[in-house]
Amino acid sequence: MTQGIEKLKVFRNLNRPVNFWGFSPIQLLVSVLIVGITAAIKIYAGVIIAIPLIVLMGRIKRENQKGNPNYLESLLIKNNTPKYIEDSSRIFKTLINDRP
Repeated sequence: MTQGIEKLKVFRNLNRPVNFWGFSPIQLLVSVLIVGITAAIKIYAGVIIAIPLIVLMGRIKRENQKGNPNYLESLLIKNNTPKYIEDSSRIFKTLINDRP
């Protein structure tokens, strides 16, 4: 008689919803996917940032060995200097022509 009751208790528990850490299976799947996608994006962004840094550090190291310790500063000055100087008020021409 008691074996029949035990079987009923087992069958009652078979169709019970499964919870993982208090989440339903769909909630757990969504949370795992969000964490996984976030981790993948962070790793991908890290690789995108790391590759140019490695290349730049190699370039800076070579320039330092050549004897140019202020490579980045010289790059900034070079990039900010205009390619052509336009003398609209003719100051340079006046200075060149007025030499004794």
